[in-house]
Amino acid sequence: MIRISHLEDQPFALLPYKNAAPKNKGVQRNLLPVTAGRWTATTDVDQWLLASDLQGVALSPACGVDVLLGEALAEHAVFASWWPPGFDPARTGVLLAGDLFSAPSADVRGASGDVTDVWDAFAQQFACVVGVAGNHDLFDVPNWKRLRHLDSTCRLLDGDVATVGGLRIGGVSYVAGNPRRPGRIETDTWLGRLRAVVAADVDILVLHEGPTDARGKQGSLFVNDVLDDAGFDGLVVCGHRHWKRPLLDRGHQVVNVDSRALLLRSG
Repeated sequence: MIRISHLEDQPFALLPYKNAAPKNKGVQRNLLPVTAGRWTATTDVDQWLLASDLQGVALSPACGVDVLLGEALAEHAVFASWWPPGFDPARTGVLLAGDLFSAPSADVRGASGDVTDVWDAFAQQFACVVGVAGNHDLFDVPNWKRLRHLDSTCRLLDGDVATVGGLRIGGVSYVAGNPRRPGRIETDTWLGRLRAVVAADVDILVLHEGPTDARGKQGSLFVNDVLDDAGFDGLVVCGHRHWKRPLLDRGHQVVNVDSRALLLRSG
């Protein structure tokens, strides 16, 4: 069973970015916290960077113009000096839990659009990248097929399992709900995909929206039911709804990386 054994109280880096203010009232400036921690995973790489809901734009350290926040974070793997000693993106995997788009002007809250450039930026800089699509993520058909069927260094999951970086990782893209709304899959269909992945005995389950609990950590009760019925004992990585404290223990652990990034090393 993979467990997160420690998370630092304070981030080691704060990446400035812009996103839409509430009710689309202009642009606000925020800081993306990048925090270190440790987990018990045994992998083929030195560490893993987990992130989700990178819905903003930030200055590219490579070209000096605004790009999607995820692209900027990926570029900082080689341009920034704030990474912990020994950090090497070529020995680091990436887990993405969805919602990586922002309107280019960062003034439209909840905008949807193509996030292929974010995936490609992480794939170019890091050893491997795997994850799911969120309800605001779009791909054209060729890129969806490409990312869904790449080799063990890059894989977009949707109801299936891949071995990436020495870990058995399953994922379900989008969220359950009314299929007439963007980024939502009919509930029974989505839950069927989730049950199939959970039954495949994965080390890590990546979802855009994860489970909930009675202590204010919002999520999906449908996910709770599936995980509890299956006796799931892996690690869940999710986003979609922000939790002030990212870690939840339900017997298995859930780590919510909405609007944050976590760098986890074994130990």
